[in-house]
Amino acid sequence: MLHQTDKEMYWQTVGRALDALIGAPAIDAARGLRTALEALPPEAQEIFYHSEPLEVAKDLAGLRACTPDQTRDYLDKVQRVSRFPSDAAPRPHPR
Repeated sequence: MLHQTDKEMYWQTVGRALDALIGAPAIDAARGLRTALEALPPEAQEIFYHSEPLEVAKDLAGLRACTPDQTRDYLDKVQRVSRFPSDAAPRPHPR
């Protein structure tokens, strides 16, 4: 089962994606989806949280596809707040 902190981070990322796609987070749509999701069994929630936040935001925004500019904007927003800055990203152990 996913920890609440991980869920919060996921929805923050969806919010950043919505901001990149439509210029402002669609808080009501995201809140409605999150509420509906919490009513599902834990197994179904686990499956949902494997969805790419940009794809979830795209659907919430009613878009068919993301433009390259929207995708770049999203990636830029996410990288700025990443848990692991690029220079501190976990590295595989040498064998």
